[in-house]
Amino acid sequence: MPSNPDPLTTLCATISTTKTLLTRFETNIRTTTTHSNQEQKSPSPPNALALLSDASAILKAQTTKLSLLVLNKPFTPSEITFILHSLCRECLPALMSTMELCPAPAYTELLHNLVRGSVGLTMKELQNLLAEIPVDERGIAKTRGRDTLASTGVIWHSCDSMMLLGQAGVSAAAARKVGEYHALFKDAIEELENWVKEELELDGAAVPEPQPTQLPPSSPSESDEREPAAKALKTLRLVRLLFPAMIKRRVSTFPNIDKTTKEEQMPTRKQVDDLDALITQCRLLHETADDIAAALYDEDEEAVDQRLGFLKGYATVLLQRVRRTWDGNDDYFTEWSDKLLDRFEQI
Repeated sequence: MPSNPDPLTTLCATISTTKTLLTRFETNIRTTTTHSNQEQKSPSPPNALALLSDASAILKAQTTKLSLLVLNKPFTPSEITFILHSLCRECLPALMSTMELCPAPAYTELLHNLVRGSVGLTMKELQNLLAEIPVDERGIAKTRGRDTLASTGVIWHSCDSMMLLGQAGVSAAAARKVGEYHALFKDAIEELENWVKEELELDGAAVPEPQPTQLPPSSPSESDEREPAAKALKTLRLVRLLFPAMIKRRVSTFPNIDKTTKEEQMPTRKQVDDLDALITQCRLLHETADDIAAALYDEDEEAVDQRLGFLKGYATVLLQRVRRTWDGNDDYFTEWSDKLLDRFEQI
């Protein structure tokens, strides 16, 4: 009768199996495109964010146990093996399933990519944690304990992010993303204002303090017409008003998807496409603001005019795309966006 392998031998085999599984999962994450699974939908799919949140909570708890077993004595290979078997059977496949259950056409490209990125980071860091598991009776050396704690911390943070995503949903994630683009857009304006101020100081000109205003003057002065930087700042300040308005009036009112959302409560395909378009246009606005600043620094007036045209075009597309509410009705933002479009025509 063959004897059972000793715990250390079993642990080594389990670590190898887990690494192979993680490598396969990482490969799937890298090679799966955003829309590759859009047609694969079961008749009654489970809520992807509920599964993501539950699996993340379990993974965080199991990772905590695993790191404690690795760091502390006595070294117990059988208990480590048990945890790794549990991860391979349930938790890790569940995390991978969430990517298939939240295709971009149903859950938004933003949310799909967030899930994909978080799961991929988790798989990668688990590989690092596996490398810290000792395979002998001496246990882990204290000098390597810092690596174990670092990997555990990254996994905890990733799990917390996935649980928060399940709780807050796509509206909060979209508001955060648009807010990031808004901050970058404001940075571009501030850097350009500082550059203009420095240029004026070099020329010995007086620099008036900028006056805060909700809507800049609609008719540029003659001096403004002669100054590409002044025209650019006027346009940038006007476009900047879009970001907080978008967050308040459109992103925050989107039919949210979180871990409690039922299938019949899911947003329509058009609503999903419009939210993704909103985020894309906000990204283009901030990127174009950087391009405008670069053209001004290079004193390329033709490029400045061209990129200002792009900026107004992106802003116009954005306003027209989400002019009405998600239900297709007019509201305060509808009227406000029409006025803003008129202002673009006057610049």
